[in-house]
Amino acid sequence: MIVVSVSAEHLSQALREIFPDPADVALLLREDGAYIARSHLLEGVLGKKVPDDRSFLQDRAIRHGFYDVVAPVDGVERYYAWRRVPDRPLVVSLGLSKSAAMATVRDSVRSSGLYNLLTTVALLLAALWITRLFLLKSRQTAALAEARERLDFALQGADSVPGTGTA
Repeated sequence: MIVVSVSAEHLSQALREIFPDPADVALLLREDGAYIARSHLLEGVLGKKVPDDRSFLQDRAIRHGFYDVVAPVDGVERYYAWRRVPDRPLVVSLGLSKSAAMATVRDSVRSSGLYNLLTTVALLLAALWITRLFLLKSRQTAALAEARERLDFALQGADSVPGTGTA
């Protein structure tokens, strides 16, 4: 049997190289939720455990899962994914900053809102223009009908005038 001892700081440094952004975090935990290593703020968690409400502490038969929570260590809201290490009493958990992960979605929603506003304005202007054209056509049709009536009346009056040969 060979026993190897690796410092928590060394493990944390290795995790920090994978997740250099302090808003993202990687955790190595014992099966009971005690911290072994954390990519950032290790000194704030050594000798402590994650809160008891974490799903991997509730049911040891579950092999992996997800949760989102505001980390009590640094107050950053993150999406977490976790997995038990096969044949070892360890849990690996990775947390991505919710604000960073959702930044693309927020930008997309913002830009689509602007696009929708511009499209709505264009459609309203088109509807107003079509309404204007419809009203102009209606007025022209009414004026044409009135002119026809006057012309018919004038023609009927001309037919009844003596000496025109039609009466």
